[in-house]
Amino acid sequence: VSVSFLLADWYASQGEYGRALRLFSTIRNDYPKAAEAPQAAYEAARICLYQKDYDKGLTFLAELQRHERFQSGDLPYRVHLLAGDLQMARGAVAEAAAAFGKAVAATVPHTRSWWIAKGSLAEAVLAQAIAAKAETDGQELRKVQETAMAHFNEALRDGDDIPADIRDRLLFSRGSLQQEMKDWNGAYQSYYEIVS
Repeated sequence: VSVSFLLADWYASQGEYGRALRLFSTIRNDYPKAAEAPQAAYEAARICLYQKDYDKGLTFLAELQRHERFQSGDLPYRVHLLAGDLQMARGAVAEAAAAFGKAVAATVPHTRSWWIAKGSLAEAVLAQAIAAKAETDGQELRKVQETAMAHFNEALRDGDDIPADIRDRLLFSRGSLQQEMKDWNGAYQSYYEIVS
């Protein structure tokens, strides 16, 4: 099993996703008690994201959440974050926001993982706001925009501690939202903080 996992990992690193997926799936299906089984299921779902087979990836993650060792380490955080990415890729922004919310809950606040999850959640809510712009009245749109803004502001509250790459991404997304909300001064400030 260990050798199969290492080989599958190598295939994935070389972009040979079909071979990697077959090996990860074999570990997941034939050796569910093996120590590598949960990680193999996660990696299989991640390959599905690359292959744009989002429903299959979500199925793998749903099965993984029922695994007896699902709660070990940072696996819940990574599974919920990947589920959010899969849902975003298939255009299901409400489901993505729910998954990212679970990823936030599975982390320690104000750690790199928390900021990544919080930023992903804010961006999913921002995508909901963009969808709401076309589908709902102005009042509903404003409510969704304010929810997204609250997530961005909460994530950026302790700005000095946030890793620079995550901080800049959050500031850029917040600035985009502020532009949508016609808060020109706020957008300017967000963008300025990136370059200052």
